Amino acid sequence: MSEAKSEFKLQSSDEKAVDTFKQFLRIRTISNDGPKGPNYEAVDFLRKLTEAIGFTCQVVEVVKGYPVLCASLIGSQPELPSVILNSHYDVVPVMIEKWNHDPFAAVELENGDIVARGTQDMKCVCIQYIFAMCRLLESGKRFKRSVHLTFTPDEEVGGHNGMANWVQTEEFKKLNGGFALDEGLANPTNKYTVFYGERSIMWIVVKSTGPTGHGSRFIKQTAMEKLMRAVNRFLEFRAEQLKIFEGHDGCKHAVEKKLGDVTTLNLTMLNGGVGSAAGWNLNVIPMEAEAGFDIRIPPSVNLEEFEEKIKEWTKEDGMTYEFLHKTTVNPVTSLDRNVNKLWGVFADACAKIKVELEPEIFPAGTDGRQLRCVGIPCLGFSPMNNTPIMLHEHNEFLNRKVFLSGIKVYETILADLLDSDVI
Repeated sequence: MSEAKSEFKLQSSDEKAVDTFKQFLRIRTISNDGPKGPNYEAVDFLRKLTEAIGFTCQVVEVVKGYPVLCASLIGSQPELPSVILNSHYDVVPVMIEKWNHDPFAAVELENGDIVARGTQDMKCVCIQYIFAMCRLLESGKRFKRSVHLTFTPDEEVGGHNGMANWVQTEEFKKLNGGFALDEGLANPTNKYTVFYGERSIMWIVVKSTGPTGHGSRFIKQTAMEKLMRAVNRFLEFRAEQLKIFEGHDGCKHAVEKKLGDVTTLNLTMLNGGVGSAAGWNLNVIPMEAEAGFDIRIPPSVNLEEFEEKIKEWTKEDGMTYEFLHKTTVNPVTSLDRNVNKLWGVFADACAKIKVELEPEIFPAGTDGRQLRCVGIPCLGFSPMNNTPIMLHEHNEFLNRKVFLSGIKVYETILADLLDSDVI
């Protein structure tokens, strides 16, 4: 635990906020680089900012090279469950030839769009948290609840070296977390999306074995033949889910669904054959073949029952499957005000400033699931409206007005959450 306070003073002006955002975007924290990347540089940058506004910081490394920064401000009633504001500082790789500008230069266009990897996912939120707290403290606000800003690595590749380990530590348990915010998505309309859960992940490899022989013969029950039958069963289910998603499932009152409401299933790998890319023996029937699938399942679907479908699709002799990743527990955050009173505080704060919310299930995965799994209600919320969803895409951007507006939204939400004594 560091008690030292930086001599640096953070200015809360809009220009300083935008400039700080750009500086942070220029730190190339690509998740695939792992501990070889500038994780410590990112943590030092964030630590300097948070200490400058009165937070006390600790850096936890459950896995070497993957530092988690926890910046804490203790409230006047520290016995109350605290609020955790989580964000990750890693970003996905780029195909630099597909970008119109250097993805780590944080170029601002004439219309105010800031183009860089991580603008939406999710370095914006890291800086918005800090500047919202800076402005509240600068105005003289003090809070009943303690607040912890946690900045994590490794989220883009599963969070196993970051949040997944961090929530199991004694340091984390001492935070006494009672409510959390984590990342959300942009909304192309004037509304703001808030996520109260996310879909389970199943990454599965289906393997098939069978007899070999010359490609000119009718050999029965080959590995490829059986694999393709299984693949077609998977894809038939995919087609059914697509119809439901588009509102064409045959129901009289069918309506288009959100992505988080349905199961997506995509064939992402096919492997088989004798030889290699340098020269395939197309006249030899292979003894083995395999296919990989990325499956995302909404909380409304029973996971055990879904695996029974997989068993049925792969029941032929010589076929097996294994999970490379499998979600077994997937809790959601209650939006019942009687059950989750701080949700009520959050929603009322948004209503007060005319922020219209659209509650949804997050279509992919976030660190929020790790918080929910240890019993902390968590909402995924990134205040970006009137903005196309660009995370992981080429030329990812966020407009400066949307970025600055998000700071103001957080100011209202955090002021009310941290001054509330509801349990």
